[in-house]
Amino acid sequence: MPKTIIPSEFKTHLAEQMVESISERDNTVYYSFVGDNVTEGTTLGDISQPTSSNRDININTFRNMIFGKKLTKADMKIMIKRYNWTSGTVYTQYDDIDQDIYSKNYFVVVDEAAFKHVYKCLYNNNGAPSTVEPLFGEVKYDSALYVEGDDYYETTDGYQWKYMFSIDSNTFTKFSTENYIPVVANNTVETNAINGSLDVVKIESAGKFYNNYTSGQFTVADIKVQGNPLYYKLPYTAGTAENFYGNTIIVLTEGTGAGQYSRISGSFLLEGVGVIAEVANSFTVTPDATTRFELSPEVKIISDGTQTVNAVARAIISEGASNSVSRVEMISVGKDYSYAQAEVLVGGPAASNGGTASSSGQIVTPEPAVIRPIIPPQGGHGSNTAVELGGAAVGIHTQFVKDESGTIPAVNRFSQFGIIRDPNFANVEIILEKRTDSSPGSDGTFTANEIFYQIRPLKLSGDVTVVNGNTTIISTNDDTAYDTFIQEGDFVYINNDTDLALGTSNFFSEVVSVGNSSSITCKYAPSFSTTVGKLHIARIVGEGEVNELGVNKFYGRNVTNLELDEVIIGQSSYACAKIAGLNVNERSATDTFNFSTFNQTEILIGTISGTFEQNERVYQGSSLEESTANASVFFANSSHLYLTDVFGTFVTSEEIIGKQSEASMAISFAKYSGELDPTAGTIIYLQNDIPVSRDENQSEEVRIILEF
Repeated sequence: MPKTIIPSEFKTHLAEQMVESISERDNTVYYSFVGDNVTEGTTLGDISQPTSSNRDININTFRNMIFGKKLTKADMKIMIKRYNWTSGTVYTQYDDIDQDIYSKNYFVVVDEAAFKHVYKCLYNNNGAPSTVEPLFGEVKYDSALYVEGDDYYETTDGYQWKYMFSIDSNTFTKFSTENYIPVVANNTVETNAINGSLDVVKIESAGKFYNNYTSGQFTVADIKVQGNPLYYKLPYTAGTAENFYGNTIIVLTEGTGAGQYSRISGSFLLEGVGVIAEVANSFTVTPDATTRFELSPEVKIISDGTQTVNAVARAIISEGASNSVSRVEMISVGKDYSYAQAEVLVGGPAASNGGTASSSGQIVTPEPAVIRPIIPPQGGHGSNTAVELGGAAVGIHTQFVKDESGTIPAVNRFSQFGIIRDPNFANVEIILEKRTDSSPGSDGTFTANEIFYQIRPLKLSGDVTVVNGNTTIISTNDDTAYDTFIQEGDFVYINNDTDLALGTSNFFSEVVSVGNSSSITCKYAPSFSTTVGKLHIARIVGEGEVNELGVNKFYGRNVTNLELDEVIIGQSSYACAKIAGLNVNERSATDTFNFSTFNQTEILIGTISGTFEQNERVYQGSSLEESTANASVFFANSSHLYLTDVFGTFVTSEEIIGKQSEASMAISFAKYSGELDPTAGTIIYLQNDIPVSRDENQSEEVRIILEF
């Protein structure tokens, strides 16, 4: 068997695809829903675990479903683990070779004023506890390390943090859980990210006897300009051996010229003067007697040559630990490194054993430090927050507000919550705006059981030649570029006028192939001929199936995403009309139905005697056990019964009886079935929980995390 791995980046990709799919042109539609008004229990131990069987996931879920609500882009977020910054915690620093990095606390969320700020730990001071909170309003970039605007921060406890993004209080409250927080991308941080920058060099072993370092403050006499290069006198404590400070870097830390650096090309003892350091490159701002400096070993960066800007680094030496390397300071982080190694250079003179001189000239053998540059994620730190911080989950927030604008009475309870993808509506009353001409299909005469599409056409320039019975459509315009605009699988629509509502002939078909820039082949052939047809790319925004025909309207099933005032076309009849109104189960008698919610209960209308109890079984027949139809009562008033878990078919010729209440109902209207087609749509999430009671004066919030 091959050995495989699914990287975290792919899991993030799946999560991103789900979030993006809700707002794409050919978007996926998601609804959250609640169900099961019958289950009782006060602890999770009383609640059954859903199973993956088709009966449990699909059949029983639809039977017990009560109502649902469409999710919008604002209801979904990529989620990452939640690590609240806590003093005294050792945070993991990002490391490109850490195979378990996504399970570790290498980033933190900090609570500050109206925002939560997220920081990524790039350096943890060699595994020390974090004691200084990286507050957004207080921390400052280190100008000796980073360029202003990079959003890298070093706190006084030695930690280095990369600011990633901020979460406003409303978004945090809406999506955050005890274990997860939402990702809110910061475009500025993403834009400023540096691809292949070497922000941190990790110390695997600190080494010993790196003696070639010193620091001090210049006097006027110390600075001697003798053409190029420059010569500087070092403090009297400096090592006198020849080239003792070779392979070092001088950094101006305070005063005039602070922030500048240069390599030291050599050093020597000048009798009667002192130790002189030769600076390889002149400073832009010449130091003076106010300038303080540090001189320390250079860190050599070895790469494969892909970098476009070289990184520069020096080793900070700890005198109290046998002159070992305490940390590596990046003077320039470079750019576009895809691979790198590093070593701490020693001063001269070089000995055959690799040793270097001490300040007294004695040859010592250093214990080499082992250091390793850490390669950032592709694009650099901050370029893709969701990927970098292991965003392999989607947070979904739903708020059910009272009766959801008359969708369902806010009563009873629910103990099941779920998410359904791309459901189809049934019983959709589609009111048509017919055209006044007498062309084929212009009267909006659709055919029973035919598929219909709602399209948003994009007109192409020029006319086309259409031949009755011929599937090939040819452009009459030499400038047409069909092979640029059209591809296999697209839908095209043809009429003989620019206004779809006034055309006298219509044709609609899927494209089978694109022959060349002026010729396409369609799946179906037109039933008319013309040389002045107008060709449109038809973007499908909704579809369905004609169920029951009526006057100036029809009822559709398997309906998705219909919109007012957009054209619908019959696949076989080519009937063409605009939608003037949409209703489902007469729920939108005065307002246009917008598919934002659904009621999945079965509704019976009639004359009720007595009072039905919530959740009791009702039936038709001699008894519940011998019934021809029975169901559970979700809600009842003086004229309506809302039912779930329906078995059989209720008829108007027989009374309905309540098992416990013995209330009765004479049906005057057969029924309104659930608004969703129970044979369509995919349940992608299902949870059973302790029953939640509903009330007309309250709303319910549900947060879930889908992990990939």
